[in-house]
Amino acid sequence: RVWLTGLPRYDNLYDESKNKITIMPTWRKNLEGPLMPHSSQRAYIRDFKETDYYQFYNGLINDERLLDVMRKHGYTGTFYMHPVFEKQTKDFQSNDVFEVGEGVADYQTVFRESNLMITDFSSVAFDFAYLKKPVIYSQFDAESFYKNHVWGRGYFTYEANGFGPITRDLESTVLTLIDYIEHDCKMKQEYVDRVEDFFAFTDRNNCDRVYQAICTVK
Repeated sequence: RVWLTGLPRYDNLYDESKNKITIMPTWRKNLEGPLMPHSSQRAYIRDFKETDYYQFYNGLINDERLLDVMRKHGYTGTFYMHPVFEKQTKDFQSNDVFEVGEGVADYQTVFRESNLMITDFSSVAFDFAYLKKPVIYSQFDAESFYKNHVWGRGYFTYEANGFGPITRDLESTVLTLIDYIEHDCKMKQEYVDRVEDFFAFTDRNNCDRVYQAICTVK
């Protein structure tokens, strides 16, 4: 039997927004370094700064138009690398607004404290959207991603089912983010509707439902 209960970990998701923007993209199979001997970590990639991936995200966190708006509205930001790219963290340039997170993020704390998330194809968007906070899918390399990465297209499409707008380049990403900041980072109604349609429950009673379901087993 399959019980519809909701995910227990979601009970630890609640809003503690602190005027923070989080950027949390996934990795790229065609860019990963080799596994280090006797380790689960990947080696440093020496030409990483030459990739479109680096150019996009380093350009985003250092875009002066975005930084000026964030300063004006009292926002700070953190850019988190996927653990596969952990060794590349030192390549990115932080500033007075955006810091580059080191190590593995405390995901649930990040979700609670952030007002908005920018991701690309990562499943972290599901947990974040559960809070009905805005998500921007920045998919500047969509064609390459589906061609070279380990993921394939499935039943869930970002256009029809996603919880936020899709941007295809740096310019549209910056302008979309600025627009959200200037409107207090509120999730737009069409995406609120998608969240409510996608999740059977958007409360914090998932553990209780699991427990009650277990108690029915004889």
